[in-house]
Amino acid sequence: LFFRSCSILNCSNMEQLIPVVNRLQGVFADVGMVAKIDLPQIAVVGSQSSGKSSVLESLVGKDFLPRGSGIVTRRPLILQLLTLPAGSKPWGEFFHKRGQQFHSFDEIRQEIVDNTSAVAGVGKGISKDPIQLKIHSPDVLNLTLVDLPGLTKVAVGDQPRDIDAQIRELVMDYIVQKNCIILAVSAANQDVANSDALQIAREVDPSGDRTLGVLTKLDLMDKGTDCLDVLMGKVVPLQMGFIGVVNRGQQDINNNKDIKSALRAEQEFILNHPQYSRIASRLGTPYLAKRLNTILLRHIHQTLPELKAKVADLMSHTSSVLRQWGGDTPVISSGGLLLNILTEYSSSVVAAIDGTHSDNITRTELTGGARVNYIFTQAFGPYIMSMRPTDGITDEHIRTTIDNAKGPRSALFIPEQAFEMLVKQQVLRLEEPCLKCCDHVFDELARICQSSEKELSRYPRLRTAVIEEVQRLLRRYMQPLREFISNLIRIELAYINTNHPHFYGGGSIYEHMGQGQQLGMAGPPGVAGAHAVPSPTLGIASGLGGAANLSLDPRANSSSHGYVQIPSPSPAPAPASQVQQATSHFNNMPSHIRGPELRNMTDRQRRETEVIKQLLTTYFGIIQVSIQDKIPKAIIHFLLNKLKSNLQNELVAAFYKEDLFDELLRESDEVSKRRNAAQKMLKCLQQASDTLTEIREFKLDTSAYIAQGFDL
Repeated sequence: LFFRSCSILNCSNMEQLIPVVNRLQGVFADVGMVAKIDLPQIAVVGSQSSGKSSVLESLVGKDFLPRGSGIVTRRPLILQLLTLPAGSKPWGEFFHKRGQQFHSFDEIRQEIVDNTSAVAGVGKGISKDPIQLKIHSPDVLNLTLVDLPGLTKVAVGDQPRDIDAQIRELVMDYIVQKNCIILAVSAANQDVANSDALQIAREVDPSGDRTLGVLTKLDLMDKGTDCLDVLMGKVVPLQMGFIGVVNRGQQDINNNKDIKSALRAEQEFILNHPQYSRIASRLGTPYLAKRLNTILLRHIHQTLPELKAKVADLMSHTSSVLRQWGGDTPVISSGGLLLNILTEYSSSVVAAIDGTHSDNITRTELTGGARVNYIFTQAFGPYIMSMRPTDGITDEHIRTTIDNAKGPRSALFIPEQAFEMLVKQQVLRLEEPCLKCCDHVFDELARICQSSEKELSRYPRLRTAVIEEVQRLLRRYMQPLREFISNLIRIELAYINTNHPHFYGGGSIYEHMGQGQQLGMAGPPGVAGAHAVPSPTLGIASGLGGAANLSLDPRANSSSHGYVQIPSPSPAPAPASQVQQATSHFNNMPSHIRGPELRNMTDRQRRETEVIKQLLTTYFGIIQVSIQDKIPKAIIHFLLNKLKSNLQNELVAAFYKEDLFDELLRESDEVSKRRNAAQKMLKCLQQASDTLTEIREFKLDTSAYIAQGFDL
């Protein structure tokens, strides 16, 4: 019944789907993408000696798989079953020997052994490289199965110590794909709850939606026991259920019992069993074949839209890769090709700087010109504004500078030279971070030029020469930029503009002086017997804490009119100890004279020091703002804009020389290999697309199966 019905049931249009997928497997195998494309397929999983091989041979109707102890299946076997008209002779064909038909299944078995040894080695190691075998026979239904190595837990003999992990990884590569139906084979005479096949299937398919269980060796269970509860789904629930089969035993194989006799014996066992006979229509190898055929057809039909979309996406990506490696470059002269490459590269660099290159824009990090802006706004600017105007100098340094600027005179006012000396010293500190900012931008532009080399990737010599030339160009532009920045600092040093409108110690000083403080020599009326002089004070801007009048005379007593009353001099005689100390100091002048320490300063000296610090803070802040604004502008002008404007012309001038064409446009062997691989991949995907286009809308019809007595 099984073999007679095969030709009848394969007449449906839906049966065209399985050969289509088979062709897709062959197409993708050409480029090593069978496991990556996630084609709808059925993977056979089971532990060693679970009866996996016997199930497959029963479906094919022939002995063709290697047998023996230990690991026999050491590579995935993609088995494609294709129906022939009744009366035809069965034959097989290997993917690695296309065009050669194997009519002897003993030869097929030997070829599997030989090819496995050639790829995986003579020992007991395994390989992920699959063997593809087509079997054409009138005794099979259209079906595609992937026979995977049997699961094991302990390495024996000369097997690798981690053979269990290797096999597990290989099996997971297939069954983790959502388009893979898992055929979990377990022996009925063992505890199904501990089945290796069901356990690994549950890891990737916890709901059991794409797992079909197969119980082998129904006839080897202990007398009086059965697995009816398992077959009914009461022990391990699976959406696709369980199917029980009876295989040939080792003695049957030794006695050369053929598959047809084994199928008849299986049918007799099921029909005569007191429990299994109740569900005989859902047991046995014929039902398993129909069930697998129906499941695969339905699964292929459901996954076709996704498969078409995936092939279209791969075609688009591969076309892009092929363009990168020059697969669609029109035939033009070497000079024209070089000009095109240099133009595309220059445009790519400019677009990356301007932020208009869509390929370089990401959502996770800054790229291109955005990194330059980050240097200006988040690194250089904050660093410049964080520099303190009094870093590196102390109050003692300021006091000593003031005293040195007075020379031999005891000045009534703070000498301006002291302020200028301190300001220049601090402004000079700005030069180093400005030049360092240039170096950071130089590095970023070099990074941009290197990351834009996709247009040059085909030609390693041209790529190296262009990158070196761009580096020279950037260094050439850096020289006037660094000179300009150094000159900018020296311009600030050349003239300390105390009349700057934002410097409160300059032209606007008088606006900040206190009420009633006037410059003049006449005292207020009604004051006699004293010399009236103006109080020497400086106004401190409100931005630094409000107006403050700092008297420079420690003996001053301010009147309500803002004048200091200085009484007539009447010095008191000095103590004898003071006279002796002064005499000793005068007679023994030291060779090195240090300025006064903070604790020894008079009130007037402290006030003068504080005034200089406040003025220094204000003026240095003005320079900071100016430098923070001018340096980025200078870098943009001298470096970025020059590079954008001149890059293409400079590259053409350097490389557009006829005697350099052949050397610069010489491809590497690796580029040629990648282009050929991309062309092969694109051709493969085009064939896959054409194959999928052949498929029309089919309606899954199971009436023919039901008419033959199979409960689906």
